[in-house]
Amino acid sequence: MKNILSHRSTCQSTSAMKIVVWCLWFVLWSFEQISGLSYNQPNLDPYATWNPNAILFTNSSLSYNQPNLDPYATWNPNAILFTNSSMVGANPRGLFIDSNDSIYVVDQTNNRIVVWMNDSSIPTTTIYGNMSKPMCIFVTSNGDIYISDYTAKNQTSRWSLNANGSIPVMYGSSSCYGLFVDTNDTLYCALYNEHKVVKKWLGDNGSAITIVAGSGSAGSTSYQLNNPEGVFVTADFDLYVADYRNNRIQLFRHGETNGTTVAGNSSLHFTIALWGPNAVILDLDGYLFVADGGNNRIVGSGPYGFRCLVGCTGMAGSATNQLKGPWNLAFDRHGDLYASEWSTNRILKYVLLNNTLAKPYNQPKLPPNAIWDVNGSIYANATMTGGIPSNIFIDTNDSIYIVNQQNGEIQLWSNNTLNRKYTISGSPLNISSIFVATNGDIYIGSGTSSGLVSRYNMAANTSISIMSVSSSCSCLFIDASDALYCSLSNHNQVVKKWLGDSSTIATIVAGDVNGTSGSSSYRLCDPRGIFVNHQFDLYVADSVNDRVQLFRLGQSNAITIAGNTSINVTISLNKPTGVVLDIDNYLFIVDSNNNRIVRSQPNGFSCIMGCSVGGPSINQLLQPERMAFDSYGNMYVADTGNARILQFVLLNNSIDTTTLAIPMTTTQEEVTSKITSVMLQTSTGVLSTTLEIKSSSMQVSDISTTHNAEVASTALLTNSPPTLSTFTATTSLQQPTSNQIEVTTEIPTTTTTTTTTAQGLIVNTFLDYVTKLIIVIFLQGQITSTIQSTTVSSTGMTRNTSLPMSILTATTSLQEPTSHQTGGCYPPNVTLTPSTARLQYRRSQDISVTSFIDVHCNRSFTLTTQWIINNYSVTSTIDTQSSELFIPAKTLPYGIYQMDLTVTILHLSTSTSSVVVEIISSNIISNLIQYGTSMITQGIHQDLCLDPGSYSVDPDQDTFNASEWTYKYYCRVFGVSEFPTLQGSLLTVDDMRNDSANLSCLSNRTGWRFDNAINSSFTILSGSLRSNQTYQFMVAMQNIPNPSKQVTGYLLVNVEDVDSPMIVIGCVISQMCISNVEYQLVNPTTAQLALFSMCVGNCSIVQSVQWKIYRGERNASSNVTQWSLFNQTDLYENIWFFGRNTRNLTIINKVFLSYSQYSYWRFQVDYEFESVRRSSSALNVVLNQPPVNGTCLIDPVNGTTSTLFDVNCMNWVDNDGIKDYLLYVSTSNQSQEVLVAYSLISTFAVRFTSGDEPTNELHVIIHIRDEFDCFTEFHLSSTIIVQADVTEMNTFMNEIQNSSSQLVNNPFVQLLRSENQNVVGQVLSLFSNELNKINEETIAKAVANGISSTDISVTSLQTASKSLNTSSLSWNEYEKQVNYYANVREYLIGFVANLAITTPNSIELQSSTLSQLTKSTNQLTRNTLRMAMDRCYELSESLCSMSTRISSEQTQTITSYLVQCATNLVTGVNGALQARMNVLDVDFTRATQFPVDYDTNMESEWSNLNLFANGNDFSWSTIEKNRDLYYQQQLANEIRMKTNAMMLMISSSLDVQLNVKQTFVVNTSEVFMSQEKTSLASLFHKEINQSENSHIRFPSILQTNLNENQTISLRTLIQPLASFDRSTESLTNLSRSVSLTIVDKNGEEVKTETDEDHLIEIIIPRDPQFVLPSMTLYNVTSSTTNSTQHHHQVFFYHYVNITSSLPISIHTEIHPLDVNISYLLIYKLDGIPQVNSSVKNIDGWALLCAGDCSMTNESVYGYFIDNEQTVGHASMVIGLREVEDDVYCSNASLRNELPITDDVYSFRSDYEMRVYSSGCYYMDEESGEWKGNGLKVGASTNHYETQCFSNHL
Repeated sequence: MKNILSHRSTCQSTSAMKIVVWCLWFVLWSFEQISGLSYNQPNLDPYATWNPNAILFTNSSLSYNQPNLDPYATWNPNAILFTNSSMVGANPRGLFIDSNDSIYVVDQTNNRIVVWMNDSSIPTTTIYGNMSKPMCIFVTSNGDIYISDYTAKNQTSRWSLNANGSIPVMYGSSSCYGLFVDTNDTLYCALYNEHKVVKKWLGDNGSAITIVAGSGSAGSTSYQLNNPEGVFVTADFDLYVADYRNNRIQLFRHGETNGTTVAGNSSLHFTIALWGPNAVILDLDGYLFVADGGNNRIVGSGPYGFRCLVGCTGMAGSATNQLKGPWNLAFDRHGDLYASEWSTNRILKYVLLNNTLAKPYNQPKLPPNAIWDVNGSIYANATMTGGIPSNIFIDTNDSIYIVNQQNGEIQLWSNNTLNRKYTISGSPLNISSIFVATNGDIYIGSGTSSGLVSRYNMAANTSISIMSVSSSCSCLFIDASDALYCSLSNHNQVVKKWLGDSSTIATIVAGDVNGTSGSSSYRLCDPRGIFVNHQFDLYVADSVNDRVQLFRLGQSNAITIAGNTSINVTISLNKPTGVVLDIDNYLFIVDSNNNRIVRSQPNGFSCIMGCSVGGPSINQLLQPERMAFDSYGNMYVADTGNARILQFVLLNNSIDTTTLAIPMTTTQEEVTSKITSVMLQTSTGVLSTTLEIKSSSMQVSDISTTHNAEVASTALLTNSPPTLSTFTATTSLQQPTSNQIEVTTEIPTTTTTTTTTAQGLIVNTFLDYVTKLIIVIFLQGQITSTIQSTTVSSTGMTRNTSLPMSILTATTSLQEPTSHQTGGCYPPNVTLTPSTARLQYRRSQDISVTSFIDVHCNRSFTLTTQWIINNYSVTSTIDTQSSELFIPAKTLPYGIYQMDLTVTILHLSTSTSSVVVEIISSNIISNLIQYGTSMITQGIHQDLCLDPGSYSVDPDQDTFNASEWTYKYYCRVFGVSEFPTLQGSLLTVDDMRNDSANLSCLSNRTGWRFDNAINSSFTILSGSLRSNQTYQFMVAMQNIPNPSKQVTGYLLVNVEDVDSPMIVIGCVISQMCISNVEYQLVNPTTAQLALFSMCVGNCSIVQSVQWKIYRGERNASSNVTQWSLFNQTDLYENIWFFGRNTRNLTIINKVFLSYSQYSYWRFQVDYEFESVRRSSSALNVVLNQPPVNGTCLIDPVNGTTSTLFDVNCMNWVDNDGIKDYLLYVSTSNQSQEVLVAYSLISTFAVRFTSGDEPTNELHVIIHIRDEFDCFTEFHLSSTIIVQADVTEMNTFMNEIQNSSSQLVNNPFVQLLRSENQNVVGQVLSLFSNELNKINEETIAKAVANGISSTDISVTSLQTASKSLNTSSLSWNEYEKQVNYYANVREYLIGFVANLAITTPNSIELQSSTLSQLTKSTNQLTRNTLRMAMDRCYELSESLCSMSTRISSEQTQTITSYLVQCATNLVTGVNGALQARMNVLDVDFTRATQFPVDYDTNMESEWSNLNLFANGNDFSWSTIEKNRDLYYQQQLANEIRMKTNAMMLMISSSLDVQLNVKQTFVVNTSEVFMSQEKTSLASLFHKEINQSENSHIRFPSILQTNLNENQTISLRTLIQPLASFDRSTESLTNLSRSVSLTIVDKNGEEVKTETDEDHLIEIIIPRDPQFVLPSMTLYNVTSSTTNSTQHHHQVFFYHYVNITSSLPISIHTEIHPLDVNISYLLIYKLDGIPQVNSSVKNIDGWALLCAGDCSMTNESVYGYFIDNEQTVGHASMVIGLREVEDDVYCSNASLRNELPITDDVYSFRSDYEMRVYSSGCYYMDEESGEWKGNGLKVGASTNHYETQCFSNHL
């Protein structure tokens, strides 16, 4: 994209209850061997098998290796070459390693098997004989070797190691590409060419084989395979198949024919893409290892999905770290991995590097009430460490490593000794961070700017580079998967690299991708300490943002878990620099600037070290940097400010037996913690147990019955079971009210010596727990009950520590306090919408429940919201923390759910509101061919395949399950007969019976076949249909599990003599077409219908495409539609119809609205191919009818901005049901409708902005939409009057300005805190509207006082000047008002970030709000700009993700708002930089105030005065001014990059909706944007007209890398102000900015060049408010009379300074007072021009003759010197003298000759003169600088615009 601009210059109860419970000791008897049995008890293998002929097969173990690997095991990426083609020939395929580590390799070239016995390094034997190109091999535990042949024999034989003969055991019709023998001695074979896997039991001498996977035909459904290769069968007989062509691994459970994709793009939990997988094997824990052949790598699964193991370079090759076509895999018993590689003829061995979860650091098991000695001991001081210790690491051997960055040393104290053992030093290290791995390798981060992480081996005293980063690492960490993390404090990022990868390149895992600092959830600012837990969640000490951030695995947006912005704020941080977790995930934070260590506890955070003030005492800390634990739980702190290491000794390490508590929540979704070693003293012993308390969403119900249960025994005792005494446990249950529930547990006495079992039991033993617990008990696997309890007492209870199959789940809620306890805050009122008794949603629909939270609180407060969906475990796709619940389609299974919203104020005052939602099934869409095409053309000699099993759609699922349906196929000759029937029943095509009235479609009655066992695919064989006939096929489908679900599908087929490729048609936006039996249902109210066509099958070169449009009339009696050609297509080409000669067709809704009498339409596409082949297809549509018969009322009709208007829409009916109501308003310009509210119910309330003065009228429009988005637009019959409530608004704004304590009680604040999209949007809009009006008046008043408008504002595009009757306003008063309202905008915009982005309506509403709130660009603080930028960017991302699911009109509306928002931000951030707006006070104050770390962080930008000085001017005023501009420029760069990214996403969203020749335009006062889809050839001579006379004209020749017929997208953009660039200084501050982007069909920008004779012309306007200074009058006649004064000069000279950092053109204007005077003008660059008889020293000259073209209508001469001539020059001198007109100007022959004279100048008339410059520049997006190369200023440049010529885009 090129931003191009010009310049001008003048040189952002209840009753008691009892439960009887049986409690038993868990006993497991130790059985002793009993001799003398009369029967045998053989020690059998778990998988022993028997031959039906009564011979016991060998009780064997597995013959192959399944190592017990760590889930995160790693292998050396550099392989060992085990063997190559010299030993195993070319293309080795089969590979097997038995449990003795004997290795078998198939040598296909030499028809043999090469064997390395028992881990031998050289081949020990070979197997050869009657082999014919052997393919696969499997060796059983008894030594039998099974080998498959690849040639025509297609057999699998059994061989013996010691014999060269074989016995065939399986014959097939094709070769096996995969072999496996399971534990039942069943042989499996993957038949590659037949797309199936078969098996045969080896105990059967017959030849019968059974299909176990695949249908035999290639396909990608769950029951199909496409070229299967490797197979693996588990001990449970589950079959894994490497489905080669489908790029997936399929799992077929034992006995199932439908597979589950467990790896690949279509897997349920997709984590990796495969390309041609060849083999799959499993380790002992069931983790998968796959030879990903096409990607030349081996991948493996783990707890969190797949990862690349070896061959991870991304390139195929023969290096030791590369693979090329890996074919097979096998493990040896050591866990080493072998791969056969057919492309490079190698067998490679990868050595297992690690197979342990051992951590190299200490994570002590600490109780919640652990205490350390607050008085530390000095472990090491500066003398001992050699300087200031900045980092510390303690390994599990308690060896302590201390970093001294000053002198680049690491001091090592081995095994916690007091004497230093080792010093690691050396200038190359320059150490900033350290981490020690389990193997002792030391990873060292360099402190230099080069940014390098090295691995140091202490034994060898060697160091090698491991990771390259952009700057020094503040902290290092290695996780359980051997990934190395580095926090880049200077680049505001955390990066990581897997240590198994030979590359040194790191990837970003946290922070902005561009390294931009910030406080949003995806940004960091100076990250320091990091920690990664075993779930690979990353904790970051985000120091400058005073918080600790938690990045979940794979998430780029973090959760604040400590600090002011966390959900539950219990502590404030000040520059946290370190973070550590103990084994229970409690946090320990080094709070550096607060000089303390804090930790999380059950009730939040608390200080544990340095809890007074900073200082040097042993109980004080001073700017600590890092901390670490030793193995005993003692804490070591790098007390950097005091230059020491302090040790704090752990005083206790046991759990308090009087209190159980839940640890602090560290996530927003779930709290899970362990309470371990709970000690309860009882009369019979000590109870020791481990309980898990976990917040989850379970259905809650009270227990009011008594249940008996027995407990399963699991404890191992060597003595006989003890006698149990009877005891009773009484549980007092405290509910939110004063009523109590009592639970009594009775245990009977028993002396039995047998073991009693049951399913499970939970006994409550909680002590004095202060919050309410919801405990779910599962008894006998059937009873689910709930006890609500706060206090439990126990007498005489003893039980075992292990309770198998019992579940304990608890969720905390809080008792409702009094208002006195909460300081005047009352429980909020929560209203949910919709609030119907039960809501019904189809599973294919998004679910949205909004809330309105009415808060009553008279002081500052925090408010939290939490949704719980009962009976459902919430996933990450659902945001449960927002006040609005949005659940994406296909998330919840079918069923009924109660959804509870709990709102809490101050963690105490709570309210809950609920709705019940039922998820029901959607209608199945039955398609006989792809996309629901209505009609196709078929050649008589072609097979016709009807495949509803593959092409039908289940909107509720990602794929259609064809096996759940039955299929019956029917046919009729269309327009001639009906479907054949017999005795009232339809006859299927395959039914041989006849209907004499309606003959069969088939001329050959047997010319059909079913393509699979379930009949989901049906083929009419070639020659079975008659030529020149049209047939209608119908499929009737019935659901097998639910026979009441039935659906039919139809297809028309035209049969012709010539073979015709199949053309399919579909809707670009699938939601715009709804299947409706024979038709697609479309909405006439939708702006457009976009269709696409596609040739499938045997398609040759397409020579032409043409669409035809038919309108239809339905004959009600015959039920037939008569079609007639719509003959207006040529007339409305590129008006109503776009792309008629392309594969895509777009129809504007004006067609349907203008011809509303027609409800049926057909869109037919005709393809012509080479060799006179053609084909046609059609899509038949019926128009959806919008809601009717209703009305809408509003009350009152007059009010203010504080008035709540009630809207009631009544009696609307629609066959599809009413979906929602959208309310829009417009002012005097009724074409600009703005969305104000959307509602799911017909009665709702809104607040309006004030109307335009003087009438204050608003027009209200309501869209009533049905379920398919067809809407009726209802206009209220009369306007409403809304005036601004100035008093209430001023009160609110004054409270904001004064930070009044009353602000929390302000009605507007209550509304804004509701977090309701409609309410917040309405409040923000009404304030934005008023603020924008006020700003216009303020600027007008300032201008009236003589202040230049170009000094305080940027003029909007196409803004007509308004005559306002206003008083004037001084500069000081103007500044005061601007700053006042800027503070208000900043306060208001903070509420937008709290709104959830859910539906397209929410995107539209928020986008509209932001475009209004940022409109007054002179009132946008940097905080406002940043928050608005972040949200507009997020909205753009959401729009882009939804672009294929929403209508074109909504896409375009949202785009308009977002483009306006982006432009406002660009203008706002550049205004101050370009001296077009004043610097806002709050920005200046924030920029210049001392930062909190001023005394310690001397490397901060703030402290670097060289950044802010003007040369040698280091005055404080200069420093402050430039510091503010510095931060403004940083933000400007950030906004520039983000807006560029926004525009790409917006353009992508629009491109989906546009067809060739279609243009979308945004033309507002803020911005002009156009986007057009066209062909490259159409650019030749093309002119694009824009706003303010701006235009772009292309030449006849363009040079690109595309051909002329390729489709491109062309986007132009005009913004009011050019971006700032320090190098251009004031050259660009008065120019508009014009950008032009050309994008190809792949979304890539197209670079365009021209030659110098065919330049691109661009006219760029300037700000119309700027007026050039007046001309200067030169009294040259007086100087004529005094020739001595001018030394007898021949010319009168004018000096012009043209010094500029960029090329400029010079424009000279001369106005003679006597218009009949002619002049000779000469000039010289960097010198004085001279022309006389002896000297000619000039760079140019011109005759300015009266009355010729050089004189304008204003009698002004103009002379132009373009920018190419002035490059490199600093000055220009112009010489002027009068000439005799009749001598030089009248004589044409002399006009081209330079007049030469020695006469002294003589002027008869004075003249006025003005010289100004102009320029043309483009923005270099990489550097952010304006550049001028390739751009030339044109001679048509004038006061209002600049003519630019460019040779590139």
